Amino acid sequence: AAPTPQPTPVPTSYPSPVCGGSTYLYKLIMYDSDGDGWGDGEYEIAADSDGTTYTGTLADGYNGVEYFCLGDDTWSITIAQDDSTISFEFDDTNGDHFDGVAPTTDYFHTSEGELYGHPSPAPTPVPSPLPTTLPSSLPTTLPTISPLPTPLPTPPPTSVPTPLP
Repeated sequence: AAPTPQPTPVPTSYPSPVCGGSTYLYKLIMYDSDGDGWGDGEYEIAADSDGTTYTGTLADGYNGVEYFCLGDDTWSITIAQDDSTISFEFDDTNGDHFDGVAPTTDYFHTSEGELYGHPSPAPTPVPSPLPTTLPSSLPTTLPTISPLPTPLPTPPPTSVPTPLP
């Protein structure tokens, strides 16, 4: 067998796992401010498209890390336990992240190793109708500006009746 390269002297910011196919590496950092783990608290990360689900917990201590190889999809992360000592940070390999405190459900989109807000990195705008030179035939609720001054107001009503025309 051929010798393997020497390990690097400085730790890398992400572990050695290599994600295969069209999946990319993401990191979940779990925190517990009491230092006793999440107790009954669990995270659930679920894909919208195919039902892929990951679950886990911080068994003990102040913090822990889990790594995931996720494909491009829309995802949710849920921590149902009502315990404000439980929190997390979810990172991509580019340094983008979001975080939350239990209880929470958060939605995010993964695309080629990057995190985006839900539902997609590039929303599709609805095209507006082309402008025309003709005025619209539909009425508008907006006030119209008159280029000429309006006539003076009419005199206030009086208590004396006026004769009928």
